[in-house]
Amino acid sequence: MRGPIYIFSLIRAWLVIVWVVIFTPPLSLLVITTSSLIRWRRLDDFIIDYLWSWPVLYLAGIRVEVSGQENVTAGKKGCLLLFNHSSFMDIPVLYACFPRTFRFGAKIELFKVPFFGRAMRSVGV
Repeated sequence: MRGPIYIFSLIRAWLVIVWVVIFTPPLSLLVITTSSLIRWRRLDDFIIDYLWSWPVLYLAGIRVEVSGQENVTAGKKGCLLLFNHSSFMDIPVLYACFPRTFRFGAKIELFKVPFFGRAMRSVGV
């Protein structure tokens, strides 16, 4: 017999899946629209950070502790951010917690996903 912790984890996993499946397409359309009409990157970042990433982390029960943030330059200097991409949560964590705007590379197959691929192109991935 599985305990209540297993059931709670299963419910959280399904909530994350439902959130991502249901809300990624409309938020992708919103990003495509705002990036083509307004062309204001901060609005795109707000949509990705606060309307997509934070809810994913909250529903998954992930608490992030950031250390070394002072090492990220605040000026116009560039920096290279490397991560091991060991799970699906790497992207939401980076978007939610990294103190600067950033862009990343993605495998070519992701650009073929309807709405999502176009949204990635429109924000500079």
